[in-house]
Parts: sequence; C-alpha cells; structure tokens
Amino acid sequence: MEDKIRSRNHARIRYVDQIIHLGTQIIKSSAKGRICLFGEHQDYLGLPVITCTIDRRIEIKGQENLSKQFNIHLPDIDQHRQIDLSAADREPEARDYFASAIKVLTRSGINIDHGHDVVVQGNIPINSGLSSSSALCLAWIRYLIKAFSDQEFSPSQIGYWAYEAEVLEHGEPGGMMDQFAIAHEGLVHIQTTVPYEVKQLAGSIPELVVADSGQEKSTLDVLKKAKEGGLLALEHIKKLFPNEAVSELTFDHINALSKRIPSSVLPYLKATIGNYEITRRAHDLLQQNAPHEQALGQLMNQHQELLRNDLKVSTPELDNLVDKACSAGALGAKLVGSGGGGCIVAITPGRTNEVIEALDAEGAKEVFQAN
Repeated sequence: MEDKIRSRNHARIRYVDQIIHLGTQIIKSSAKGRICLFGEHQDYLGLPVITCTIDRRIEIKGQENLSKQFNIHLPDIDQHRQIDLSAADREPEARDYFASAIKVLTRSGINIDHGHDVVVQGNIPINSGLSSSSALCLAWIRYLIKAFSDQEFSPSQIGYWAYEAEVLEHGEPGGMMDQFAIAHEGLVHIQTTVPYEVKQLAGSIPELVVADSGQEKSTLDVLKKAKEGGLLALEHIKKLFPNEAVSELTFDHINALSKRIPSSVLPYLKATIGNYEITRRAHDLLQQNAPHEQALGQLMNQHQELLRNDLKVSTPELDNLVDKACSAGALGAKLVGSGGGGCIVAITPGRTNEVIEALDAEGAKEVFQAN
C-alpha cells in the first residue's frame, strides 16, 4: 500500500512539474480546513460559534502565461478547468468558485487582466464537513491577490470575499463562519452578526481526532432545512419574548411555554437556545490558558445530543463513530459541519492512538489527528 501511495505522489509531482515551467515567477498560496467545535448550525442565525483550523489544507501553485486564459489543473480529482477572461461578463456556473472569485475581486477593483497556469492540490476530505470548498475559495483568493495586487488585505476582508464567491454569488444558504474561521486561523470565537467579530482564544485543545464516515451527504439540502427551521424558531422567540435576547433565555422559558409553541418548531427552538448556551460555556472555558478538558468534552457531547435529537442532522453512521470514540476514551465527540454524513471530531487527550485505532477498526474511511 505504501509503495502505491508513494508511486501516486511521484506521479503527481511529475504532473505538476510538467505544468509549472522554469523561468517565470512561481506563486504559491494555501488555506487550511476547519472544524466547528461549538455552535454548529448557528452562524446563519447570527449566533456565535467556536472554530479551529486543522493540519489539512488546499495548496495552489502557478505562474502567469501569455494568454487571457486560466488553465486550472486539479490532479487529485482528475479534472481540468479553463476560464476565458475575454468572456468575464458571463455568469459563473453553479459552484464554479474559481470564476466567482475572479468576479468578486474584479468588482472590488483588482485588475485580473491575464491568465495563469495553476495546479490545485490538497488533503482535506471533500464534502465531509471540514470546509474543503471554503478552503479552496480562500486559497484561490489569496493566490489572485498575490498575482494581481500589491495591497495587503485583512483576514476579515479576505474572508468576506470568499463568502461572496462561495455563498452569495451562487445563492447558497450558508453563513460566513467557514470563510472567517479559515481566514483568521487558529482557535477563534466568531460573533456572526454583521460586522463579524473574530477573537483568538487563549486556551487550546491539544488533541483532536477526526474520522470521515465516508457517508455521502447533500450539504445544501441539510443546510436549507436546518436554516429554515432555525429562522422560524427565532421568529417565535421574538413573538414570545419580545423584550429578551436569545442570550437571556433558558430551557425554563421554553418548557413554561411549550404548549404555545408548534410541535414542528419546538425542536429548533430547543436547539437554538441550547446550542447558544453550550457555546457560551465553552467560550468561558477556552478563555483560560489551561481549559478544563473534561468539561469541554461534556459540552461537546451535549452539543451532539441537540444535533442528533432536535435538529436531526446526525445519522446512524455518525452516531456509531461518536459512540466508538467515547468508548475508546474520548472525552467528547460530535459530528462536524452540516451533518447528514461526513466527519466527526473527538477530544482525545492521552487517548489519541486508542481512539484512532478504534475508529479505524470500525471502518471509518479516514482517521487522523487534526492538530
């Protein structure tokens, strides 16, 4: 197996060398994947989240050519993309983030006036909840800025451009969490009301394990349903508690008025208030230099319960991996991303190897330490 992997890697290196020619300046950029630790399905409701970037990334290498065309090679998925700048007025096709990013930066005053030959590679599992598409957008925008601008831009500005390119230009339902988390990197608390406020947290979670279930999912469908339910829950909160913010509500408020809340809305209401409270407690812990890992694990487990029982975005496959991780010694575990498939993350101080072995034995598609 190692010989096959080594052979594939050597083939990819030769492939890149054929595309990137000597004699012209080579431009490089990259962006990491991310994990949402606390606050899943909260960013598009304007509620805070806690995220961290992981040691997996998208990397882009390229150089200018003498044409008006971008030649974009993606050997990991055996695809090739061409963008003709002379047809720049054409609307980008669905989820064509390369074209939409060029459109966003051009609209912002960056003059993208000639083509490049580019190779895009990475090791972030695709469509698995680790924001591979957002990392691609960030890496591509960073590449274009290096190639076509002498200005320095803040992480928040770059994150917002990535949000425009990935979400707004394609009419997709996501929030800005992924783009801002990746742009700022590290362990951060993000207040997701405009303007976004991003704060680096003093604490750390030294050992995190990620397992990819291999279960395919429809991210946009899951997001759309959860977002619609969450927004409906916020409407009911405003009607029932017009003088109180979500931050002031507890489960006691919901239980006291449960008969006045439609049964179809009640789970989303519980999840919205519960996830906010869990994120607030995690934020308090992670502001400490040495946060209480056991308490963080318990909060992560509570978060997973709400995602599974109320938002119903977990699956039997994800639940099984969460259970196996905890049985092997993880302090807490939850799904990552929109749910419906993809990855889980587990807090594993002192038990990382045991958890990796247990999840690998359970048949996870890929298991790795994330930090």
